[in-house]
Amino acid sequence: MMWLEIFTVLMLGLCFGSFNTLLAYRLPLNNPVVIARSACPSCRKPLSARDLLPLLSWLITGGKCRQCNTPIHWRYPATELVTAAIFLLVYSLHGFTVNALLLALLGTQIVAVCIIDFEHRIIPDELQITMGLTGLIYGLSGHLHLATMIAGLLIGAGFGFTLQKGYLWLKKRAGLGMGDVKFMAVSGLWLGVTPLIPFFFYAGILGILSAIGWRILRHDLYFPFGPALAISLFLLVLYPPSEYWFQQLSLLMVTTVGII
Repeated sequence: MMWLEIFTVLMLGLCFGSFNTLLAYRLPLNNPVVIARSACPSCRKPLSARDLLPLLSWLITGGKCRQCNTPIHWRYPATELVTAAIFLLVYSLHGFTVNALLLALLGTQIVAVCIIDFEHRIIPDELQITMGLTGLIYGLSGHLHLATMIAGLLIGAGFGFTLQKGYLWLKKRAGLGMGDVKFMAVSGLWLGVTPLIPFFFYAGILGILSAIGWRILRHDLYFPFGPALAISLFLLVLYPPSEYWFQQLSLLMVTTVGII
């Protein structure tokens, strides 16, 4: 039974990963997500059922379109594998449960956010709304009170808006997009109030690291901050901060102030 569950989770993860590749391609272009038939980006010919098997189709065709023989980017199978790995991680923590399903959906949305923001530097509102709805269901299923979720949403939005306007006032240029501000609000809905402290802490560290890597690889001053926010949210939902975490943070802050 356990191996059957693992196989089912793996297949679901690959299927949702395939759906992620579709989201990442269509949402930034404002194309229909579920109505239009899948087609090759190069020759525009519709794909048959055998071309839509997650991972297997890419392997069988040697990573090329069956119609025009154009190479298919490796990011497509990589997205499917990453999403499947997230599904397996959630399953290992929560088993075959409703909680696991909701967290797997969040993981799917997180992967889509990272890909789209890296490629287009936007976080589509459609993703933000679905993440918010998933978080609302997850919280009301016994994890958070509605008042705590609303407070987290308002604090996240307020902090993000203040950060955006403050950076613009200091630097005279935009440093944070409205998509990032909205994502902070959605993160507050998922986390509540107190976990927002480690959320902004993690996001800041990941943002600095990604900014350094982005400037080295792309030689671009503007980098997408959404992936840092998304990864921080997912980590904290999977591994909520303990009282020990806040004790260590307080100690670090006191030590830093003492040094200064």
